[in-house]
Amino acid sequence: MFLFILGSTYLNLIHTEYCAPKTCYEVLNVNRSADKKAIKKAFYKLAASAHPDINRDPNSVELFFPISKAYEATVYVTSFLGELLSDDYLFILMNQRAEYDMYLEFYENKLKRDYFKQKIRDIFDIKNVLLMLLLLISGLQWYLTNYRHTQALEQHICTPRYRNNVQLLFDQAHRLQLKQYLKDHPAKRPDQLPSIPLTDDIVKEYVESCPEFYLKYPKASWKTTLLAQIFIFPLNLLIECLTYSNHMIKFYILRMPLSRRDQVYFTRRILKITKEAFEAMSTEDQEYYISLELWIDENATSYFESLKIQERKRMANSGKAKAYMRFMKNGGYGRMTFDD
Repeated sequence: MFLFILGSTYLNLIHTEYCAPKTCYEVLNVNRSADKKAIKKAFYKLAASAHPDINRDPNSVELFFPISKAYEATVYVTSFLGELLSDDYLFILMNQRAEYDMYLEFYENKLKRDYFKQKIRDIFDIKNVLLMLLLLISGLQWYLTNYRHTQALEQHICTPRYRNNVQLLFDQAHRLQLKQYLKDHPAKRPDQLPSIPLTDDIVKEYVESCPEFYLKYPKASWKTTLLAQIFIFPLNLLIECLTYSNHMIKFYILRMPLSRRDQVYFTRRILKITKEAFEAMSTEDQEYYISLELWIDENATSYFESLKIQERKRMANSGKAKAYMRFMKNGGYGRMTFDD
């Protein structure tokens, strides 16, 4: 590791201090494949015009310095590292031209890698990547929601309970249609009356209209995707905060009488149900919960206490609950028997 760092530092000095911004071969006007004789010839040709002893230009020393360093880097066999460290560890670094060629290859490859990295960064910009990821997640979310809804619908239309309910409703509607048809066509006999078969499409329409189905298995919508929620959620949160503060000010501070909308809002919040679930209730159930006036603390406390009492009574009359209580009374899961 020490040799690698030391060698890399030395090669970096060769490029940056000796010949930068050109390579040493470009300074000498020779190819990288030129032999030692051609390099010497090029150096002597440049030295004949740029050497300070010949060229009287005040800047001749600065002009000749990169030429001499380029010549040292490409011709000299031994490097100053050979004088400092053992020859056993520097058999690769002993040839200074090999070192410089190795560095040039590494430097050019590094520039190529940096170029392609920059191109990849330009193509795969972080904004584009995040947008594509959001689109992918949203599309997958929409597909899975639609698949779940379709599979649940196919399963529910085969359930006898739904088909029987649909059959009863269908028969009632069909009888009303037959009565109307007989009034409009009194000459028709009963055996000539049209019959409408019960199809799966009719059952699907009934199942999709049931609150217990569409609340649990909603249809796929773009509003529920992650990409849409990023923009919709802050707006909904702001609306909810403003609505809640408005109701609180009207009821608790101004002591104003609650409107129908206010009563529905407080009832939903106390019961912890969504707007869709409350609207799916029957009119009688909605009126019952509103008549309890749960927005008053005493009424809400008494209502939830009555629910706990009803639950305890139900558990007391349940066979499974009694068996579980006997099991726990006899030691529960931690008891030891001879069978164990």
